Amino acid sequence: VSPPRTEDEIGPEESIEPSLCDDPAKRRACDADAAAAEARNKIKERADNENQSVAYRERTAILYRNDQGGVSVGKIGEGPPMTGSAPWIWETEAGAPITADRLVGMLHLHPGSNSPSAPDWEYFEALGAWMEQSGANPDNLRIYIVGIPHPQSPITVFSLAERSDGVEVNPDGQPC
Repeated sequence: VSPPRTEDEIGPEESIEPSLCDDPAKRRACDADAAAAEARNKIKERADNENQSVAYRERTAILYRNDQGGVSVGKIGEGPPMTGSAPWIWETEAGAPITADRLVGMLHLHPGSNSPSAPDWEYFEALGAWMEQSGANPDNLRIYIVGIPHPQSPITVFSLAERSDGVEVNPDGQPC
């Protein structure tokens, strides 16, 4: 085993800072945030392909732990135009069910706000209870809100464990 290198021995393309991916908790959050950005981009792309504003209809996505340990985006739920509601589709893109032990988070659009509504929190809390009843740990469950009609459609994340003010997600985030 070699001794640790000093800062002088590390080249400019390397870093002595530990990667976010080295910490399992930060890795989970990084992967979930990247999947949320992917879901937002899929929703925007679908709206663009239909020549619609993102605000024209509600869309949703479930984020889940995939077989490789990363986070993937489930099927996009889509509601009727101008209703503000859409179904949550509990399936992977391949059609497999998303179970409580694989649930990472949920994402949906919010016109004029980047904060969950009271019904969002109620549903989110019910998901946490379902996870516990199923033997899964809801501590890392996340809700992502995509603020519309903002030009950048910012994504804000909230956790079930910490009903905080939320944190904006990097829209270009990459998984570990």
